[in-house]
Amino acid sequence: MITNAIVRPPGHNAAKGQTTQSGPPLDLQRLQEQHRIYCETLAALDIALVYLATEPGFPDGYFVEDTAVVTPELAVISRPGAPPRRGEEQAVAEVLANFRPLARIEPPGTLDGGDVLIVARQVFIGLSSRTNRHGAEQLTRILSPYGYQCTALSWTTACISKAA
Repeated sequence: MITNAIVRPPGHNAAKGQTTQSGPPLDLQRLQEQHRIYCETLAALDIALVYLATEPGFPDGYFVEDTAVVTPELAVISRPGAPPRRGEEQAVAEVLANFRPLARIEPPGTLDGGDVLIVARQVFIGLSSRTNRHGAEQLTRILSPYGYQCTALSWTTACISKAA
């Protein structure tokens, strides 16, 4: 059961964040309203929120889920594959240290928490421009002693598996 969540509101520079989307520019007021509703929803579910301040140097900082992979046993602090995002994980690590032991992804590994899906004791790690094989291997070594089975998947592997 989830009892705590770390949140960071979108800052005034959120529109300058990294994106693969095309189309109209980000509507900052709408994004901030959506984030407010998200936080209210979590609170209504009796989830205690830990608010982090916005950080001007990190326009994507409100994507806190990218900065760590959290299991009941420990939190693995990521090493963002996007160099402009490196450093975001520090504030999240400081908070998570109050709840779990920490492990870290080290160079040359990169890992984005948004590329990781945990289903029971199975961990799927998507290899991407932000998560490399070194990061996936490190996460596997960190989680395996706790009984997790990790599978690294590239987009090609996932498409082939789906078609089979």
